[in-house]
Amino acid sequence: GERVEDWAGALHALNKNQILWIDLVDASKDETVDVLDALDLGAAAELKLGDPERRPCVEQFERHLRVTAVAVSDTERDPARERIVVDCFLGSNWILTVRGADIAALDDFRDAAEGEGEVGLLDAPSFLTTLSEWVMTSYLRAFDEIEETLDEIDVEAIAQLSKNLEEQLEVLGDARRRVGRLRRTLAIPQELRGVGRR
Repeated sequence: GERVEDWAGALHALNKNQILWIDLVDASKDETVDVLDALDLGAAAELKLGDPERRPCVEQFERHLRVTAVAVSDTERDPARERIVVDCFLGSNWILTVRGADIAALDDFRDAAEGEGEVGLLDAPSFLTTLSEWVMTSYLRAFDEIEETLDEIDVEAIAQLSKNLEEQLEVLGDARRRVGRLRRTLAIPQELRGVGRR
């Protein structure tokens, strides 16, 4: 794959063996409207793009598929802002992802897609499956970070059994609540199981 600056021109020049991925990250309202209009997806307000309350789901439309996934921020630890909704629209030869913030796993995927390799050989369902794996990576990274925090608490608790017990219990409680929140978000709804499989 290769990065293109003129996505509108590239969209109209696609042949049946090409896929254009448009990745909107914290895009302006005007940019979002332009892309939605060009792909004939409807109004942003009706689509509820980036709605922090959206749950993972799949919606089938006449000319496209919408998959909403929820990834985990690499930098944000505030429970209200840690979840990043990723709206993914798949057409016959285009894919649109809309998200409010960077997600390292998706950025890594985009970098891989721009390089030489097999990403350029994927069809839309295979692309979605691969993209979903990268979203899952954002959760694995978050769980690894939590595990490191818990390991530090264990080491500190053993070294100083009664000192700072309240503080250690608070950090432990925060970590456990975060694990629970991430696991509930990660639970794959019934309608998403098997998406992208052939």
